[in-house]
Amino acid sequence: MLSFTLNNEPVEVDGIKPDTTILELLRTKLGRSGTKEGCGSGDCGACTVVLASETGFRTINSCISLASQLQGQHLITVEGLQSADGSLHPVQQAMVEHHGSQCGFCTPGFVMSLFALYQQRLEEHSQPITRAEVAQALAGNLCRCTGYEPIIQAAMQACNAPEKDPQAQVFEAPAPNRSRAQVDGYWQPESRDQLRTICQAHPEARFVAGATDLGVEITQRLQPVPALIDLTAVKELGQWHQDAHALTVGAAVRLSQLHTLMLVEWPELAELFERLGSTPIRHQGTLGGNLGTASPIGDCAPWLMALGASVVVSDGDRSFSYLVNDFFTGYRQTRLEAGQWIDHVVIPRRRPDQWFRTYKISKRFDDDISTVCISWLIELDDGKVATARCGLGGVAATPVLVDLSPQLAGCIWQQRDTLEQIQQTWPANVAPMSDVRASADYRLALLPALTERFWLETTTAVVTRVLNHA
Repeated sequence: MLSFTLNNEPVEVDGIKPDTTILELLRTKLGRSGTKEGCGSGDCGACTVVLASETGFRTINSCISLASQLQGQHLITVEGLQSADGSLHPVQQAMVEHHGSQCGFCTPGFVMSLFALYQQRLEEHSQPITRAEVAQALAGNLCRCTGYEPIIQAAMQACNAPEKDPQAQVFEAPAPNRSRAQVDGYWQPESRDQLRTICQAHPEARFVAGATDLGVEITQRLQPVPALIDLTAVKELGQWHQDAHALTVGAAVRLSQLHTLMLVEWPELAELFERLGSTPIRHQGTLGGNLGTASPIGDCAPWLMALGASVVVSDGDRSFSYLVNDFFTGYRQTRLEAGQWIDHVVIPRRRPDQWFRTYKISKRFDDDISTVCISWLIELDDGKVATARCGLGGVAATPVLVDLSPQLAGCIWQQRDTLEQIQQTWPANVAPMSDVRASADYRLALLPALTERFWLETTTAVVTRVLNHA
């Protein structure tokens, strides 16, 4: 039995399979057809719904999120926004007034993303919403009809209203519920000890946290997943702490939480996190999942490698630590053995005289996978290179670390000869692959260009990022 709240009403559903998605649950079992299926892979946003919790309202892609994880949660769909008297929610009304819908297929997803933004402003009592904030909130929603401007105008009107609409539907976070979903083939341990016991009893089970990768396997590859171990309730995996030397982040920490943590010391990661999937993807995806899938285009591995981070895996009795670049053993393969899980990641604290940048090249700016993701870390000693590490994603079957520290030791970073020396080494250090996203030649041409961008940003006042473009 699965028990949760749907649009302020308690719901109980039986007969759910472990790999049933929230979208499938809504449309086929609960008759809530307002939530649409477009891509089935978390790319278009037509399926966007909202989870209300004690930490706020967060959008997720219901097409790749698992119904089993709804236990004790409050799910809000587009059907729930209308008030009891039949009046529309302010974001719905604004969409009508600004003609923000044409064919209407994507509209429910846009409305839910705008609803979450509306709620965020109410709760935080923040300054007026900007176009940039609207664009970020809607980065995971695609529309092929309106050209976005009417939708942006609707967002600005609704979210910047001087006062809360008294007729707007009110949604509350549910009280903490410690009960577990009673779904055959689905387990949700709450401690490492419980996790170890379940792993030993069910070695065939797959791990799941945000399901942003596993969900695609279910919906696109049509692969059944009859046994799942949900890691999101294991308390230790959702925590983080720091000391004088490192930030330790649990594997189940969501990417949206990691974004906030990392920007304290590494503000250079801001652009990458804004482009790491979309807001709904970051609300679901986790650090451990991003590494555990061992995707060559996972956007966390390059900067973690450049920073010298380590992955700690555990079987409940013993722990093993690997540098991130040593964790991957092949395409979609890692050092994880049966019964082991990623427990946490250790990220060194920032030291003086470190220069760091990460650049992502993709076919579209928002919500796209990397053609190349490159992260550079240079540490200087009296102006001379002491450490030079570069993490690369999208160029090979696994993420790649290129350590030029021995080669560049003692070189003066400010001199252009140092840059040219690095640029000349790329053909010997990397053998890029060709695939549907780019050719090997194109990727190899990007590396010296992005290296020069890094050098220019750290040695001159040249601004290399174009913020306003056609």
